[in-house]
Amino acid sequence: MIICEIGLNHMGDLEEAKNLTSKLLESDIDAITFQIREDDFYTKGKNSKLLLPKIFYEEIIKTIQNSGLKVGIALAEETQIEFFENQNVDFYKILSKDIENYSLIKKIKETEKPTYVSTGMSDFPQIERLVNFILDKRENFFLIHTQLSHNIEDVNLNLIPILKQKFQLPVAYGHHSLNHHVIFLSLVFQPSAIFFYVKSNHFKKYPDDEHAINIDKIDFILKNLDELSKSLKNQNEVQIENKINKNFEI
Repeated sequence: MIICEIGLNHMGDLEEAKNLTSKLLESDIDAITFQIREDDFYTKGKNSKLLLPKIFYEEIIKTIQNSGLKVGIALAEETQIEFFENQNVDFYKILSKDIENYSLIKKIKETEKPTYVSTGMSDFPQIERLVNFILDKRENFFLIHTQLSHNIEDVNLNLIPILKQKFQLPVAYGHHSLNHHVIFLSLVFQPSAIFFYVKSNHFKKYPDDEHAINIDKIDFILKNLDELSKSLKNQNEVQIENKINKNFEI
């Protein structure tokens, strides 16, 4: 799955949110996410301007789903869950800062919707506590390997298969690197999904800015992901090929 995150990059501007969504609906992606932060977040400085009205979500979720795409919401406030359940949102995302917010996780777990949990800078013990907490509903949960750092050295894609094996959960890749070619490289590690933020050119600064993909470059990213994925074979294909080669002594 290719999941494009508008997040808060709509800047609280209805037209910006609609335009970003409209352009994404013209592309060959699988899902779009928005982000709702905790109530206190919107009381700080200019953050109050980042809040979109609920009527927008009521309309945009229907529009996206009617176009055949899925809608995910990154939630940090459990009081918002009922509203988005009423909108029949397809999946949830839990931000890395909330990986130990068990009250929030419990409420989202009760929805039985697919849920992606960003690992961020979490260590293995934190992730293990999460996995133990969601054990009864683990089939609904996915990890997102991401590092909240722009340094290329911190990306560490090798952790994707390590996380898969250690915690026995599907692992997605969440892009936060300044080097956007890392998105292509992540294919080698077979993530269950690829998340990346998008933005336009209408504002000077975005909440998720330098690691976001310009909306006008989405087709380039998708074309290359599709093309490069053809160069990879899954494990079953490799085993079959090896067996054939052995039989024919190649």
